[in-house]
Amino acid sequence: LAITIPLNSIIISMESGVACLAGTDIDTIVIDPSHPFKRPDNHEVDPKNPTYAITEVFLKLVTPEFKKKYQVIFIDSLTEMSQLILADLKKDPVIAASKNGYELWGKYKERMMIIIKMFRDLSPYTVVFTCLTEKEKDGLDYFDVLNIEGSSVRSSIKAMFDVCLKYEIIEHED
Repeated sequence: LAITIPLNSIIISMESGVACLAGTDIDTIVIDPSHPFKRPDNHEVDPKNPTYAITEVFLKLVTPEFKKKYQVIFIDSLTEMSQLILADLKKDPVIAASKNGYELWGKYKERMMIIIKMFRDLSPYTVVFTCLTEKEKDGLDYFDVLNIEGSSVRSSIKAMFDVCLKYEIIEHED
């Protein structure tokens, strides 16, 4: 999708797989899966394969240089972001010591909403979020739902976007 847009785009990849963009002029920034939100001060970045914390990426995007260069930001993907947030929160000793899940899921929802709003409202960019879907059964019917941890976040997230589109390849004998 990013290749088809006639504007300068940048992809913020929560996943390590951007091989499909090889040979294109689409810029990418890869989020560090081991330190997605805050990196230790002594962390060394591999110059051959640089990765960044989400906060570092956000600070780059608000600079005049980036605002001048890019018009569209792709966040790939909400599915991976939700998994990174959940894994990061589970490392927190306070949350790990909690006997019920309320603290974990409350903090998870709060962090997801803050990050989504932070990028969604980033001016002057057009921001596109990608997300996997999965089938969920409701009685006898199956329907697509966002593949994001936590039903509370899945239901809240829908109202945060102007447009939600589903990309699907449909093969037909003709």
